[in-house]
Amino acid sequence: MKKTLIVLALAAASGSAMAWTVSGSGGDFDLGGSLNPVEKVTPWEVKVGDALTGLDADIQKGQKTVNVNVRTAIPVLGIRTKENTAFRGQPGITPQIGFDNAVDIETFTGGVTTLTLAVKGGDSAEIGTMKVPFSAAAVVSVKRVDVKNCSQFNLYADESGGAFFGGLPKSLDSVSKQPEMLAKAILTNIANNFDSQNSTVIEGTRSISFSSGAATFSAYYASGIEAGKEIKIALNSPVSADAPLKWKASLPVIVTCM
Repeated sequence: MKKTLIVLALAAASGSAMAWTVSGSGGDFDLGGSLNPVEKVTPWEVKVGDALTGLDADIQKGQKTVNVNVRTAIPVLGIRTKENTAFRGQPGITPQIGFDNAVDIETFTGGVTTLTLAVKGGDSAEIGTMKVPFSAAAVVSVKRVDVKNCSQFNLYADESGGAFFGGLPKSLDSVSKQPEMLAKAILTNIANNFDSQNSTVIEGTRSISFSSGAATFSAYYASGIEAGKEIKIALNSPVSADAPLKWKASLPVIVTCM
């Protein structure tokens, strides 16, 4: 008796989701569920530069162009390891950077290229464009788990999937010769969590990813506008009013990992 009841219960459960239709002509078969977002855990921490005002300059009536002096460095983006110990490589943790095509990564020279943005007035209407030298640098330490020696490298990123692609020069001859100095000039604490893994000097320039589980890595990236540079603003129309002309510009910054 017990055996019979068990068999009947299983049969009822397995057939409960289907109904038989005499002389049926078909219908829709539906599937569904819930996709639950989870936060992706990476070894990185990211800092986007704070909003900055006070970039003022004098301009005469009738003028359409003006240069604004950058007195102190303006950080735009910093990426560094969140711990001060190296991490084991794995797929899906290599940072990719997007600046909405405002940074010309094709024309880096010595780690410096051009940032171009639309300039808007106080009412958010576009009133011109601005150009300013934009600097970027990144450093990595790499240690294979099967060897004792570690190496440090200056980074470039020539294709998608490379470390910090989209925010670095695309060729090794376009990078800064002093990446540590450049990065720290933009963000003074960018290397605070850097683990040199007992390497002492930068040995060369590489394009790498952090996908290999056969190595441990530590790295940092910094980009922005160095002190002493000039923002060149070209207005659509000459200045005509007596009141100060308020201006602003916005740069979208996107960091993903792959």
